[in-house]
Amino acid sequence: MNRRTAAFAAALMAAALSAPALAADAPQGGAPKGDNTMGAWNRNMETSVYPTDPMASLLMVRTPIPGGVHIHCTGKFKTGGLIDYTVDVLYDGKDYPSHGVGASYATLAITPIDANHQLSTSKRDKYVMNGQAEITPDGKHMIITQVGAFASGAPGGFKIIWDKQ
Repeated sequence: MNRRTAAFAAALMAAALSAPALAADAPQGGAPKGDNTMGAWNRNMETSVYPTDPMASLLMVRTPIPGGVHIHCTGKFKTGGLIDYTVDVLYDGKDYPSHGVGASYATLAITPIDANHQLSTSKRDKYVMNGQAEITPDGKHMIITQVGAFASGAPGGFKIIWDKQ
């Protein structure tokens, strides 16, 4: 693991360790008041950092469901294949399955910290990523950073920038 990846992992671990204290804003098993992750988000392909990124475009629409979020992603791979998957996640930190085609993960778990921050874990076989979603102060961007193991089992991480639509 290089120094940049190690520093990135350390920062994420610090955020994860502080989460229980910050989670007081979120009701048990529910979204924090004013969950700012809701809405339509377009993945910024130019500013996102993802090694060997297979995607050409991705739109994520997040809508509230009782106690959590419904996520619907659509887009295209660089190879031309379509991306179209959904996942309903309760905000209880448990794993919930994705359905459809193109998701990098088979399950997703989300734990809210406050209206602008959420911890997450995504998994599929050897692919296991832990990270955080953060809404920028102006509300125009969501930054998702994750670190862990890619599908090959190799360690690494990524930073995805989403632009609010």
